Amino acid sequence: MKTSLSPSLRRLIAKKLKSGRYHSADHLVREGLELLEERDNGEPHAGANGPSSILLGFERIAGEVPEAEWQKLPADLSKKVDRQLYAARKPK
Repeated sequence: MKTSLSPSLRRLIAKKLKSGRYHSADHLVREGLELLEERDNGEPHAGANGPSSILLGFERIAGEVPEAEWQKLPADLSKKVDRQLYAARKPK
């Protein structure tokens, strides 16, 4: 398959290759096409930086924490954090 790219797309590919993240132009194009396919199918990409990917990351991490550790957290954690933050601001 032969394709033609605009000069700006060629510069973009060169810039991405120079970053070292991609091994070849083929690798870069494959990843781009995978992203398009995932977007078209409504699937979040693992490397996406949007709010949904951040939420998915937090959910994944939270799922790895044993229930016993969650039980150790105080129920009023937010109140304690606020109290500590505001106490730190008070002049002594």
